[in-house]
Amino acid sequence: MARSSHGSRRALPWAGAQAPRRAPPRVVRLGRAANDNTRPASLPAHLLAVAVAAGLAVFLYQWLLS
Repeated sequence: MARSSHGSRRALPWAGAQAPRRAPPRVVRLGRAANDNTRPASLPAHLLAVAVAAGLAVFLYQWLLS
């Protein structure tokens, strides 16, 4: 077995059995957070969705009556 170059094994008998743990590397992600799903949509997007739904409802109503 290879000998350690960091001092005597008799001085620290636990040094070989327990290695110090390194902190895991930090992961930094750029951009929007994954849990950012409570942000409200803009007013023009809401108005466009309402206009499309209303147009579809009127079209279907007229198609069913004719």
